[in-house]
Amino acid sequence: WPQVHEVTPDKDKKLSPLSATVFAVPILPPSDANVAKPPANAAAIFGDIAKLPDWTQGAWLLDATPSVLKTDVPVPLKAEHATKLANLRKAAKAGRMPGNPACSPLGMPQFLSQTGPYYEFLYAPGRVMMSAGNHEKRIIYTDNRKPNDPDPLFDGTSIGHWDKGDLVIQTEAILDDVQTFPGIDGTGALQISERIHQSGPDTLIDDITLTDPQMFSAPYSYRLTYTRHRDLDVIENLCLSNGSAYTGNKIDANAAKTKETPSNPNPAKEIAKPAPDAATLPGGTWDAVAKLPDWFGPWSYDNRPNALANGEPIPTTPKYTAQLVSLRAQAKSNTDIRTETYHCHPRGMPQMMSAATDSVFNFVFVPGRMEVVPENSQIRRVYTDGREHPDHLVPSFNGHSIGHWEQDGTILFVDTTAIKSEVQLLYGLNSSGALHVTEKFSQIQPNKLQIVTTIADPAVLATPYTYTRTYTQHRDWDVSEKYCAQNNRDVDASTGGQSFNLNPPPAQFPAPPAK
Repeated sequence: WPQVHEVTPDKDKKLSPLSATVFAVPILPPSDANVAKPPANAAAIFGDIAKLPDWTQGAWLLDATPSVLKTDVPVPLKAEHATKLANLRKAAKAGRMPGNPACSPLGMPQFLSQTGPYYEFLYAPGRVMMSAGNHEKRIIYTDNRKPNDPDPLFDGTSIGHWDKGDLVIQTEAILDDVQTFPGIDGTGALQISERIHQSGPDTLIDDITLTDPQMFSAPYSYRLTYTRHRDLDVIENLCLSNGSAYTGNKIDANAAKTKETPSNPNPAKEIAKPAPDAATLPGGTWDAVAKLPDWFGPWSYDNRPNALANGEPIPTTPKYTAQLVSLRAQAKSNTDIRTETYHCHPRGMPQMMSAATDSVFNFVFVPGRMEVVPENSQIRRVYTDGREHPDHLVPSFNGHSIGHWEQDGTILFVDTTAIKSEVQLLYGLNSSGALHVTEKFSQIQPNKLQIVTTIADPAVLATPYTYTRTYTQHRDWDVSEKYCAQNNRDVDASTGGQSFNLNPPPAQFPAPPAK
């Protein structure tokens, strides 16, 4: 279920509605103030964002960094964890590295040490976001809030501020089952200090210090470096929770039969080709971004009966009509409809935009693109820099989206193609691999967004199918994290359907002693 938390830097004082919008000051040094005072106008704020280091353009890749398991670097661990590290290092030298067969999120600090996906940075009012092609995101709050006994999360709660171009971050409240190092679970007491700074036009350095009195005998510090590739875009690079790995357009179905997650090489590169006049288009610069609609959310999907349950006409071809009738009969009788979402496969486009349990998200604008950042981290990128769809696209769950603004930058039209054939056109009804989605985004009243969606798939639909969905903006909410893979016990391995096995695992909850 969505985990939505109100933005409350102080438990006795709520933020004003304006402070969660583009009027929130993005650059604040540490102070005792609970609520940021907004400046006079949005343009001035985005002018400030424009003064930040230019990290939002291009894709960042971690420089070759050996795992701590493959080095002899001393780590000040306490006895129990030192023994575990020594054993893991022996196994690593023999070629046995810990896997992640359940595809759980890496969480902090390992989120920072991935060698496969490319990273990107997003700037939003009061926030810096880091994401990677593996559908895991990290939000760093720079709105001067203070931690207020936050719930533990995979990536913890990160509070940051800018110090002369360096981003200084403190992270805490990390789940105790997140691994501090590969194969070594955390304790729940980990705190992470970072200073991210630019050492060259295309080089970032992250100086990291881990502090955990239950694991370390002294703070442990190390450095990671990242190189920017200005001509590349971040694309999907997923681990699927039924044990298969998706890299580019390849599914390794045999991964479920192994004890370790298969090696995951760098995904296929996607070349960024903005139009020559990209900077002159709506949203092409930070000054132009400031003139776009105030859509920074979060937004929640206005729930309504889904297309299977509400009986609205869907123009399926004869081959798929019988399947649709069967699906509707199952929905009417509350019969379980088995899909790969039980294995935590992403919903993909177009369902990610209208699935009630997934659709709490932010819209984030940076020059040349809009990104949809939902709680489940299935980040969607819409390029508004005038580019066309590349000729040879690798199909992905979210597809490739390009858009343009009309009517003085108030209406956004988006065209999405190259969507994987596993993605469902409707819940339970797969597409054919030729799915094409167009959308019209418009704000129909304050705090109310409308998206008119048209889906076309010649094999499945006799004619294009158009529907309208609406969303409500909640300026005093935050987008938290929600990962399907966390303790996913709803799948019956023999049938692929739901089992709802609510019996507690014996190893976690031992039976009481006999009286």
